[in-house]
Amino acid sequence: MRDYYKEVLDILGSTGVIIPVGDAREENAARTTVTTRGSGGSFVFTYSEAITALDNRLYRKGKAGLFQPFNHQTVDERADSPDATYWSRGDGLADSAFSVGAWVRLYSTPDDMTIMSKIGTTTAKREWFFWLQRVNASSAKLFLRLFDESVPVSPDIVSSVTIGLTELAFIVATYDGTGGANAMVGAELYKNGVIDAAPVRTENASYVAMENGTALMHIVANRNTADALDQFLRADLGGGPLGPFFTQIELTQANVSTLYRIGLDALDRKAAPMFPPFMVGV
Repeated sequence: MRDYYKEVLDILGSTGVIIPVGDAREENAARTTVTTRGSGGSFVFTYSEAITALDNRLYRKGKAGLFQPFNHQTVDERADSPDATYWSRGDGLADSAFSVGAWVRLYSTPDDMTIMSKIGTTTAKREWFFWLQRVNASSAKLFLRLFDESVPVSPDIVSSVTIGLTELAFIVATYDGTGGANAMVGAELYKNGVIDAAPVRTENASYVAMENGTALMHIVANRNTADALDQFLRADLGGGPLGPFFTQIELTQANVSTLYRIGLDALDRKAAPMFPPFMVGV
């Protein structure tokens, strides 16, 4: 039997982690927290409530792919982890590489929606976020933004490709740590293993580097300048070995393509144009 955790982590490397949402083996007994897997470190994420009490039930699809519906009807479900230097990829002087990704299936696009973020108030030092930028009522684009709070400025990259409602998508953002006025030259976006050939990069001449702040690490939620939670994800989020991941390296196109193929096998799929209706239960 294939070990999908091992296959994914082998690609993420020695600094990679998976947040295995919905895998009871990686959660505490009350199922209120989940601990990352991977050589990058052991980080505890606390759900906004026990995962069994979420407004939407846990579903299983395929050989090993768990999908936990977060927030497609609500605006309060999330998972947070305390500040840790691991998630910070700048020191105020220079940036370092990282990659972040997840499997998602959108249910609605009422607003921009967060996948993962290291962000809080300006006092806590916003660092970066990866989210889906709303295009219209039925689609969204991939979006990665970095923050240099000493200025403050925030360069970003937005995909040319979109994700539609009910579409299963494997989305990834990578950054090589370029930093400076042309930081976004070092950023790339991927959908279903394919690099976006024509993203829109918005640079800022005053940008130097992200700073090592004190904000919490969030999945499927963000914080605005008033320190209020917002930009909740209205989608199914991959869990288990297909949970959101983070690594302190820039993944290559070949890496991302391989991760996509691993995910398809875990989901018993050869292609992913649309995701069929879920089977309820585990």
